[in-house]
Amino acid sequence: MRVKFLCVTSAVGVIHVTGYVGSIVKVSCSYDEGYESYEKYLCKNDCGDSDVLITTSESWKNKYRINDDKTARIFTTTISDLHSEDAGKYWCGVTRTGKDIYTEVKLKLVPGMPNYPRTGLTISDYKSYGMINFIRKL
Repeated sequence: MRVKFLCVTSAVGVIHVTGYVGSIVKVSCSYDEGYESYEKYLCKNDCGDSDVLITTSESWKNKYRINDDKTARIFTTTISDLHSEDAGKYWCGVTRTGKDIYTEVKLKLVPGMPNYPRTGLTISDYKSYGMINFIRKL
């Protein structure tokens, strides 16, 4: 069992993200060269083991999806089916020996859904928005 302790002094920058209740949001976090092969994750609260929502060792977990673009050195977590309790502070983490590297993420949610087009959706739209959110738009 690995226990993570959040050390705010190791946080670099703050990412502000706004999403719509009932929709999806993507959180993209960059990392420095040399960390391409390290595990990345998204967590909430104090980043203890029970606070880790998803890691790059798993591509899909509950309402979370994660993808690591090692060429661009950006990992992106998609959170789907947003609810008001999803708003708040998150942390993008890169696992390393000693202290992990953290980037703070503040997620703000607003009510309602954006006006997505109702026709002409492509297969990538289905993948991006998720089938549940697509059905809600009809």
